[in-house]
Amino acid sequence: MTNPNVQERRRSERKRVIENMMVFLTIPKLGAGKIYLKDVSAEGLGFFMDASAGIRDGHSYEGHFHLNAAVKLPLKFRVVHTEDRTAGCEITDRSSKAYQVYVKFVELLDDLVEFLNGEEPERH
Repeated sequence: MTNPNVQERRRSERKRVIENMMVFLTIPKLGAGKIYLKDVSAEGLGFFMDASAGIRDGHSYEGHFHLNAAVKLPLKFRVVHTEDRTAGCEITDRSSKAYQVYVKFVELLDDLVEFLNGEEPERH
C-alpha cells in the first residue's frame, strides 16, 4: 500500500487502514479523544495527530487499539518519529495476547485488501 518507488524502511510492510473501518487509537494519558490511524503493520502503527496533543519522538505510551467502540486491545508503543500531523510508532510489548490479536487483525486487513482487489488471499 505504500509508494512502489519508495523503499520500505520497516521490517514489516505497512497496511493502510481501509477508510470505512472504524478502527482508532486512544491514549488515556493524553485524554479520551479518538486518534485516527494512518497505517498499521505487525511491528507498529502510524496515526494522525493534533499538533497540540503533546506527542513527542522517543516517548512511550500505553494505549488502546479499538476495533470498534466496545472492543479494544491494550498496546504499549514508542513514538519513533513525528512529521507534520502524523506520528509513527513501534510496538514495544510483543509478548502479550493483545499484541497477538493485533497481528491477526493486520493479517486480516491484508486479506481484506486482496479480496477487495479481486485477488485470492494467501493462506497464513
